[in-house]
Amino acid sequence: MKRLFIVGSLISWILFSCKSDFEKKEDLKKKGIKTLTENLTAFINGKIKSENEDLIIDSISILKIDTLNEKKDSIAAQIALLKYVERLNEVVENTHKQAKIRNRQMQLSKELGSDGTYYADEYKELLQNSQENNSKAVKMLNHLKKIDSLIKFNKLDTLSTTGYEAIVKVYAHDSNQTNKDVESIGFYFDKNLRVNTKNIDRANSQIK
Repeated sequence: MKRLFIVGSLISWILFSCKSDFEKKEDLKKKGIKTLTENLTAFINGKIKSENEDLIIDSISILKIDTLNEKKDSIAAQIALLKYVERLNEVVENTHKQAKIRNRQMQLSKELGSDGTYYADEYKELLQNSQENNSKAVKMLNHLKKIDSLIKFNKLDTLSTTGYEAIVKVYAHDSNQTNKDVESIGFYFDKNLRVNTKNIDRANSQIK
Protein backbone atom coordinates (compact mmCIF):
# COMPACT_ATOMS: atom_id res chain seq x y z
CA MET A 1 0.00 0.00 0.00
CA LYS A 2 2.82 2.35 0.90
CA ARG A 3 4.58 1.51 -2.39
CA LEU A 4 1.35 2.18 -4.31
CA PHE A 5 1.03 5.58 -2.57
CA ILE A 6 4.62 6.49 -3.50
CA VAL A 7 4.07 5.49 -7.16
CA GLY A 8 0.79 7.39 -7.20
CA SER A 9 2.48 10.49 -5.73
CA LEU A 10 5.29 10.20 -8.28
CA ILE A 11 2.83 10.02 -11.20
CA SER A 12 0.94 13.02 -9.82
CA TRP A 13 4.20 14.99 -9.52
CA ILE A 14 5.20 14.11 -13.12
CA LEU A 15 1.79 15.10 -14.46
CA PHE A 16 1.87 18.35 -12.47
CA SER A 17 5.39 19.12 -13.72
CA CYS A 18 4.39 18.47 -17.35
CA LYS A 19 1.35 20.66 -16.95
CA SER A 20 3.46 23.42 -15.43
CA ASP A 21 5.97 23.25 -18.32
CA PHE A 22 3.12 23.38 -20.83
CA GLU A 23 1.54 26.34 -19.04
CA LYS A 24 4.91 28.12 -18.97
CA LYS A 25 5.30 27.63 -22.72
CA GLU A 26 1.77 28.88 -23.31
CA ASP A 27 2.39 31.91 -21.09
CA LEU A 28 5.63 32.61 -22.96
CA LYS A 29 3.80 32.26 -26.29
CA LYS A 30 1.06 34.65 -25.15
CA LYS A 31 3.60 37.18 -23.87
CA GLY A 32 5.55 36.84 -27.12
CA ILE A 33 2.49 37.49 -29.28
CA LYS A 34 1.53 40.41 -27.04
CA THR A 35 5.01 41.95 -27.28
CA LEU A 36 5.19 41.31 -31.02
CA THR A 37 1.76 42.91 -31.56
CA GLU A 38 2.66 45.95 -29.42
CA ASN A 39 5.95 46.47 -31.27
CA LEU A 40 4.29 46.04 -34.66
CA THR A 41 1.45 48.43 -33.75
CA ALA A 42 3.96 51.08 -32.67
CA PHE A 43 5.97 50.57 -35.86
CA ILE A 44 2.97 50.77 -38.21
CA ASN A 45 1.53 53.80 -36.39
CA GLY A 46 4.92 55.50 -36.74
CA LYS A 47 4.98 54.75 -40.46
CA ILE A 48 1.43 56.02 -40.91
CA LYS A 49 2.15 59.32 -39.17
CA SER A 50 5.01 59.92 -41.57
CA GLU A 51 3.21 58.72 -44.72
CA ASN A 52 -0.57 58.93 -44.28
CA GLU A 53 -1.98 60.91 -41.37
CA ASP A 54 -5.57 60.14 -42.37
CA LEU A 55 -5.24 56.41 -41.65
CA ILE A 56 -6.24 55.07 -38.23
CA ILE A 57 -5.24 51.60 -37.02
CA ASP A 58 -8.04 49.81 -35.18
CA SER A 59 -6.24 46.57 -34.42
CA ILE A 60 -3.71 44.06 -35.71
CA SER A 61 -4.39 40.34 -35.93
CA ILE A 62 -1.53 37.83 -36.05
CA LEU A 63 -2.48 35.18 -38.62
CA LYS A 64 0.71 33.13 -38.51
CA ILE A 65 4.16 33.17 -36.88
CA ASP A 66 7.17 31.26 -38.18
CA THR A 67 10.73 31.10 -36.93
CA LEU A 68 13.47 32.42 -39.20
CA ASN A 69 16.92 31.00 -39.82
CA GLU A 70 19.96 32.04 -41.81
CA LYS A 71 18.56 30.58 -45.04
CA LYS A 72 15.14 32.22 -44.68
CA ASP A 73 16.83 35.54 -43.80
CA SER A 74 18.91 35.30 -46.95
CA ILE A 75 15.85 34.63 -49.10
CA ALA A 76 14.14 37.69 -47.56
CA ALA A 77 17.26 39.74 -48.31
CA GLN A 78 17.16 38.54 -51.91
CA ILE A 79 13.58 39.76 -52.36
CA ALA A 80 14.44 43.17 -50.89
CA LEU A 81 17.60 43.45 -52.99
CA LEU A 82 15.72 42.56 -56.17
CA LYS A 83 13.22 45.35 -55.48
CA TYR A 84 16.10 47.72 -54.82
CA VAL A 85 17.84 46.75 -58.09
CA GLU A 86 14.58 47.19 -60.04
CA ARG A 87 14.19 50.70 -58.64
CA LEU A 88 17.84 51.47 -59.34
CA ASN A 89 17.43 50.41 -62.96
CA GLU A 90 14.35 52.61 -63.32
CA VAL A 91 16.23 55.58 -61.87
CA VAL A 92 19.24 54.91 -64.13
CA GLU A 93 17.01 54.81 -67.20
CA ASN A 94 15.14 58.02 -66.29
CA THR A 95 18.34 59.86 -65.33
CA HIS A 96 20.00 58.80 -68.58
CA LYS A 97 17.02 60.18 -70.55
CA GLN A 98 17.24 63.50 -68.67
CA ALA A 99 20.99 63.64 -69.35
CA LYS A 100 20.36 63.21 -73.10
CA ILE A 101 17.83 66.07 -73.01
CA ARG A 102 20.30 68.35 -71.21
CA ASN A 103 23.00 67.42 -73.69
CA ARG A 104 20.71 68.34 -76.57
CA GLN A 105 19.82 71.65 -74.88
CA MET A 106 23.52 72.36 -74.39
CA GLN A 107 24.18 71.74 -78.11
CA LEU A 108 21.27 73.99 -79.14
CA SER A 109 22.52 76.76 -76.84
CA LYS A 110 25.91 76.63 -78.50
CA GLU A 111 24.34 76.69 -81.97
CA LEU A 112 22.31 79.76 -81.00
CA GLY A 113 25.40 81.46 -79.57
CA SER A 114 24.10 81.28 -75.97
CA ASP A 115 25.98 80.21 -72.86
CA GLY A 116 25.24 76.51 -72.36
CA THR A 117 27.20 76.18 -69.11
CA TYR A 118 24.07 75.53 -67.03
CA TYR A 119 22.97 72.67 -69.29
CA ALA A 120 26.52 71.33 -69.47
CA ASP A 121 26.81 71.20 -65.66
CA GLU A 122 23.43 69.50 -65.33
CA TYR A 123 24.34 67.03 -68.06
CA LYS A 124 27.56 66.05 -66.24
CA GLU A 125 25.76 65.74 -62.89
CA LEU A 126 22.97 63.58 -64.34
CA LEU A 127 25.44 61.39 -66.21
CA GLN A 128 27.53 60.87 -63.07
CA ASN A 129 24.41 60.07 -61.07
CA SER A 130 23.33 57.53 -63.68
CA GLN A 131 26.75 55.86 -63.67
CA GLU A 132 26.88 55.67 -59.85
CA ASN A 133 23.44 54.06 -59.61
CA ASN A 134 24.31 51.65 -62.41
CA SER A 135 27.45 50.61 -60.47
CA LYS A 136 25.30 50.05 -57.36
CA ALA A 137 22.94 47.85 -59.38
CA VAL A 138 25.83 45.76 -60.71
CA LYS A 139 27.25 45.29 -57.17
CA MET A 140 23.83 44.28 -55.85
CA LEU A 141 23.37 41.75 -58.66
CA ASN A 142 26.79 40.23 -57.89
CA HIS A 143 25.81 40.02 -54.21
CA LEU A 144 22.53 38.36 -55.18
CA LYS A 145 24.44 35.73 -57.16
CA LYS A 146 26.58 34.95 -54.09
CA ILE A 147 23.50 34.56 -51.88
CA ASP A 148 21.85 32.39 -54.52
CA SER A 149 24.93 30.18 -54.65
CA LEU A 150 24.96 29.75 -50.85
CA ILE A 151 21.27 28.77 -50.89
CA LYS A 152 21.67 26.44 -53.87
CA PHE A 153 24.57 24.51 -52.31
CA ASN A 154 23.03 24.39 -48.79
CA LYS A 155 25.73 26.51 -47.17
CA LEU A 156 23.33 28.36 -44.87
CA ASP A 157 22.16 27.31 -41.42
CA THR A 158 18.54 26.14 -41.28
CA LEU A 159 18.42 25.12 -37.61
CA SER A 160 19.37 28.10 -35.43
CA THR A 161 16.62 30.67 -34.92
CA THR A 162 17.60 34.17 -36.05
CA GLY A 163 14.21 35.81 -35.62
CA TYR A 164 10.56 35.52 -36.55
CA GLU A 165 8.22 36.19 -39.45
CA ALA A 166 4.64 37.21 -38.75
CA ILE A 167 1.81 37.29 -41.27
CA VAL A 168 -0.68 39.86 -40.04
CA LYS A 169 -3.98 41.46 -40.93
CA VAL A 170 -4.34 45.18 -40.23
CA TYR A 171 -7.79 46.57 -39.44
CA ALA A 172 -7.93 50.28 -40.24
CA HIS A 173 -10.13 53.15 -41.42
CA ASP A 174 -9.75 56.77 -42.50
CA SER A 175 -11.42 59.94 -41.22
CA ASN A 176 -14.46 59.22 -43.43
CA GLN A 177 -14.84 55.82 -41.75
CA THR A 178 -13.90 54.13 -45.03
CA ASN A 179 -12.60 50.60 -44.53
CA LYS A 180 -8.85 50.39 -45.10
CA ASP A 181 -8.21 46.83 -43.87
CA VAL A 182 -5.10 45.18 -45.30
CA GLU A 183 -4.71 41.41 -45.30
CA SER A 184 -1.66 39.14 -45.26
CA ILE A 185 1.24 41.52 -44.75
CA GLY A 186 4.53 39.89 -43.78
CA PHE A 187 6.85 41.46 -41.19
CA TYR A 188 10.19 40.26 -39.88
CA PHE A 189 11.30 40.44 -36.25
CA ASP A 190 14.61 39.90 -34.48
CA LYS A 191 15.08 37.54 -31.52
CA ASN A 192 13.80 40.23 -29.15
CA LEU A 193 10.57 40.51 -31.19
CA ARG A 194 11.46 43.98 -32.44
CA VAL A 195 10.51 44.80 -36.04
CA ASN A 196 13.53 44.17 -38.24
CA THR A 197 13.43 47.02 -40.75
CA LYS A 198 16.70 46.15 -42.50
CA ASN A 199 15.10 44.66 -45.62
CA ILE A 200 12.13 47.05 -45.55
CA ASP A 201 14.50 50.04 -45.51
CA ARG A 202 16.64 48.46 -48.21
CA ALA A 203 13.69 47.86 -50.52
CA ASN A 204 12.21 51.33 -49.91
CA SER A 205 15.44 53.31 -49.61
CA GLN A 206 15.65 56.69 -51.25
CA ILE A 207 17.56 56.63 -54.53
CA LYS A 208 18.73 59.90 -56.07
